[in-house]
Amino acid sequence: MSAIDNAEAVEDKGTHRPRLGVGAGDVERRVLSTRDLVEILRREVTERVQAADQYALLGQSAAAERLRAEAAVLETQLEN
Repeated sequence: MSAIDNAEAVEDKGTHRPRLGVGAGDVERRVLSTRDLVEILRREVTERVQAADQYALLGQSAAAERLRAEAAVLETQLEN
């Protein structure tokens, strides 16, 4: 969810100026397409699998299994 949230963030172009009041500085977030969401999920799966492989090489089987389980959950979303 954080990867999607980060992708929706609007890029700061250095023109931000502080404003007073609740919500005065709010900006509309980017709207992601289905393709964007699929790419984010694929990237997250890949990162978890690669990290799991590294943990396994280091003998950290519990951490590797946790990451593989997370990758499997994300993959189910790609199948839908």
